[in-house]
Amino acid sequence: MNWLHELGALAREILCPLRCTVCGAEVEDGLWCPACAGALQRPLSLPPRGALEGVFCYFPYNENVKDCIRLIKFEGQRGLVRRLAWEARRAASVTSWPQAWQTGNWVMCGVPTDARRKQERGFDLPEELLQPVAQLQGLPWQPLLTRVRPTHHLYDLPPRERRQALLGCFAVQADVRGKSIMLADDIFTTGATLQACARVLRQAGAARVAGLAFSSSPVNFAYAGAEEAQVCAGDVRRRDGEDGNRAAGGVTAAQTGATL
Repeated sequence: MNWLHELGALAREILCPLRCTVCGAEVEDGLWCPACAGALQRPLSLPPRGALEGVFCYFPYNENVKDCIRLIKFEGQRGLVRRLAWEARRAASVTSWPQAWQTGNWVMCGVPTDARRKQERGFDLPEELLQPVAQLQGLPWQPLLTRVRPTHHLYDLPPRERRQALLGCFAVQADVRGKSIMLADDIFTTGATLQACARVLRQAGAARVAGLAFSSSPVNFAYAGAEEAQVCAGDVRRRDGEDGNRAAGGVTAAQTGATL
């Protein structure tokens, strides 16, 4: 039951104060202290491509973020979900989306999780992570898509095989004609999943479709060094090299389990 999870999380927070999963400093909420959060955050804006009017990501998918998401998805550490969502909201509060997205009445829609995985986990991770961002920005969250068939894990597949695995995977379940839709996902890697969703939405009459992700693979940050893309730093504080190196370290189950 959800209330039992919440009660357990509250008890752990009372008995074990929350600590930064990078440096161990005590924190009021979220996963990281302000210094480590500033070092980890590196907002990224990628240009329009295919059916997407660009993609915006808040964090690199480095070892720290990767370990947190792995613990959530595969080891059932549900208490990390709320803390990671808090970081998404904090990042959104100090960054600006691309100028082209500043106009229009956008709605936000999560990339739907496979029904079996959602039942096993008890939540939909893109929704849990990025619905607080939608609320912060004053955007409605609408479940416009459904996943009509399951897929195997895609993280170890090359781009072409990812695209093939996602063919016919998503369907529209609401009227999207004329809408500007921001697709939300936890990780942006090759873009195959967001593109598959965007194509279905555009075919159903959506006017605009953009992508928003909590994190992006390092290769996309390398691509952002080209003229086609730009890193959008906003008001995020830049930390020194020591903070950056410290934040690059991984998170262990022991670290997070004692502080949830």
